[in-house]
Amino acid sequence: MTRLGPTTPTAELAQMLNAAGHTTGTGALFDVKAVQWIRHTYHVQAPNPYADGEISVADAAHRLGCSTGVVYDWIKTGKLAARRGTGNRLCISWDERIESECHCRIKESGHLNPVARRTPATQTRLRGPTVSVPTSIITFKTS
Repeated sequence: MTRLGPTTPTAELAQMLNAAGHTTGTGALFDVKAVQWIRHTYHVQAPNPYADGEISVADAAHRLGCSTGVVYDWIKTGKLAARRGTGNRLCISWDERIESECHCRIKESGHLNPVARRTPATQTRLRGPTVSVPTSIITFKTS
């Protein structure tokens, strides 16, 4: 387990343990949950699910300064490409071009960037009402 664990996927490791005749402490065959428990209990690392040029949803959200919900939505709606890796993790293809496109999408979004939805009229309104005061009622104090 400690030798093969860091480089072998969990399901494959369960098959290898069963093929070698090993059983769990209760005498059952190994399955994914049993191997995951051993990994957790004995701190055996799992293989990295991400290939070169891929990042996690949390990494993408952190780099973009948005929530993971935004990244999940983009994947669901096809705006961001991802694949399912080991452990059912979403693996997002990532490079400078993709990151730039995501930043542009945030910048242009009225939902994610409130400044993008302001029009000149609402910008004026946000600063407060404009009041016209007749000059005849303005007095200046002189000393």
